[in-house]
Amino acid sequence: MKKFGSLLLVMLIGSILLCGCASSGSEKSDNGAVQDRIPAVTCKTFPDRTTVKVYQREVKEYPCQPLFKYVDVINQAINYKQSAPQKDVVLNFAMYNLSLTTLFYFDQNDEKYGEITSTPVEGRTENIVESLVRLAKNNITVNFVAHSDVSAEINTHKDELCNDGIGKVSDYLNYRYITWGSKSEQQMHCKFLTVNKIKNDAGKTVSNVVYVASSNIDGLENDAFKPAQDRNQDGMLLTGNAGLYEAFNKYHAIIFANNENQAKFQEDVRAAHKEGLDYSGKYIRTQFSPVQSVEEYDSFYYNQTYADGNKETAWDTDNNMFAKYLDEMAASDVGPRMFYANMYHYKTAGNDLMGWKVFKTLKKLYFGPSYTPAYPNGNGLPDTDDHYDLEAQAADQAAITAGTLRPDAESPLTMKWIVETSTNAKHRFGSDAGFLSGLKMISDGNALYYKVDHKLRTHCKEMLMSYKLNGRQKYVTICGSCNLKMDGCHDKGNASVAFIEDEKNHQIFDAYKSFIDRLMDEYSEK
Repeated sequence: MKKFGSLLLVMLIGSILLCGCASSGSEKSDNGAVQDRIPAVTCKTFPDRTTVKVYQREVKEYPCQPLFKYVDVINQAINYKQSAPQKDVVLNFAMYNLSLTTLFYFDQNDEKYGEITSTPVEGRTENIVESLVRLAKNNITVNFVAHSDVSAEINTHKDELCNDGIGKVSDYLNYRYITWGSKSEQQMHCKFLTVNKIKNDAGKTVSNVVYVASSNIDGLENDAFKPAQDRNQDGMLLTGNAGLYEAFNKYHAIIFANNENQAKFQEDVRAAHKEGLDYSGKYIRTQFSPVQSVEEYDSFYYNQTYADGNKETAWDTDNNMFAKYLDEMAASDVGPRMFYANMYHYKTAGNDLMGWKVFKTLKKLYFGPSYTPAYPNGNGLPDTDDHYDLEAQAADQAAITAGTLRPDAESPLTMKWIVETSTNAKHRFGSDAGFLSGLKMISDGNALYYKVDHKLRTHCKEMLMSYKLNGRQKYVTICGSCNLKMDGCHDKGNASVAFIEDEKNHQIFDAYKSFIDRLMDEYSEK
């Protein structure tokens, strides 16, 4: 009888957790639960009680849910504060690029709530700085750091009174501008916010809120994104996990304290990694850049000579989740494997050994453990595995046609790639055409590369892997702000999250996989 009662208790808890993720779309679900006004693609509560909601946006899809969700969380923080004015509410926000021409229909009673525009409508629209000022006026502490300089806009509001008529905006809104530089490796590239308490659309108080997205607050013209910024985007809302929440806050504090000194920022993050900065749970992990420094030997020759010697890879298998799970997949059990990437920037230039290691690992998995390159490198130098240009790819294709080279049948690797940019110099593939051809070679043609194909723009940073480990299929989903390249992991400020699921339930993995499958189906040549 005790066992039966325990089983009922487990079932009851499971049903309660599922009710916290009622299906999105209409105002109410079939069971009467109030629905989110900003609908999620999927929602899952893990056994550790972390609830995850996923938001996705395809090019030209409107409204842009991943972008508007920043303001939706801001509103829900205000909702909580108004219901509990005596409670302290703190919102930490980090944003790479932001435009003040992007305006949000912020009124929760407005029929256009959830939409964005470039046309100001008095009393109905506001830019993101005005959203943060509204937080401050509601006595919510805001710690905001951005790579874009919006000091002038914030200064116009700093002396305005709060809604209680006592404090001022400057008492609550703390802003720092990142002055690291304008080069790619000098970016504070994060796009996340945290808040300790919100009241969600069902009127329930939710704690330990983290929202992470690929989306900057890009500019609008004539109520539409500029063509160069009209891209696929994603976002994820994580709630109920105190350890995860604190990890993001610690990272935010390091960025905030070092807004004028990137070298000190890098030093402090690496020191914090050694003390356990990253959250590492059974189902969820974080990745905060920069990871620990790693060097490996490399002797790359392509069109010009590079000195042999150790070069930076950032292949830190503790803090760099791209490296961690690719290494794990390379050593996994015999059985089917999967790799999907929907990645704005994947770099494989001569000086990016990390990106090249990603490709070499996947090529070895695709052709199997016995694969060795058997072609000259085109420059009269000894055979090498340090490039994969059109000549090398043709040699492999000829071997496949002759039957002397085959994809690994025992552990077949299924791959799909969506990449927007790679590199324009020192190409290990020889050229952009060689890059696309190389991706297609090891993915059975399932690769889209915007620079060559001119078909699909993406700004997502999604990497999916599935493989068998210890007799069970494992599903790993990585997403956030970090692109698949060395400086993203080694130099910049970036925050990403990995979800680890098993063969019984891989709902988050499936949501991202379905997104990539749909994009590939729509944009690939038929």
